[in-house]
Amino acid sequence: MGIFEAEVRGHTCEEDILTSRVFGTFEILERSKFLVPFLDECGIRLRRGKELDGLDFAYWEATGKRTPDVVLRDKLNLVSIENKLGSSPDTLQLVEEYEDVVNSHRDSWLMTLTAHHAEPHQVGEAREELTRRGYEEPRVRWCSWQQVYSFLHRNSGRGSESEQRLIRDLLALLQSKGLSVFGGFEADQLEDISTLWPKMPGFLEDHAALLGSLSTRLHNR
Repeated sequence: MGIFEAEVRGHTCEEDILTSRVFGTFEILERSKFLVPFLDECGIRLRRGKELDGLDFAYWEATGKRTPDVVLRDKLNLVSIENKLGSSPDTLQLVEEYEDVVNSHRDSWLMTLTAHHAEPHQVGEAREELTRRGYEEPRVRWCSWQQVYSFLHRNSGRGSESEQRLIRDLLALLQSKGLSVFGGFEADQLEDISTLWPKMPGFLEDHAALLGSLSTRLHNR
């Protein structure tokens, strides 16, 4: 099962384990509700066949010169995914991975997933190099781990009860690694805030007075 693929293969680095957890979860979840809409958000438009839930996941499979972290494929589509956690993508690596897949499948995409908050410049450089090599409008896309968190946080309610539990666990994992984003307050949280808000000015005044008293006492000592 993909969710434990890193350990099964003896991969111990945090990046590979996170790859297993995230894409292994997507592999378990209903594809049409989660994986496909997520790829859409990342700019990857899969051709839709009757067997979309039959999309195959392969981990660390050589596609030619390079070995991407994940490959998604069916008869109509091939998506190569290169993941980075504590580093930036390598331009040449992206170029060669794209050439590997586009030469083996007509409808191919390359996505790189990183912890950046904006697209790393290496992704644009890879597109430019591929264009120079004769590839028209190369299908190279970027997405962040934070976008994974945001997407699953917004869409967890679409899943079954067991899917929702799985998503909650994955969200907690991403949050523990600093890969979460603010997704808005829940309705019950807003109700609590509206109830407490009239009391906040007095609380802040008392808090300021407390800090002032502590500061004075510390200074005297």
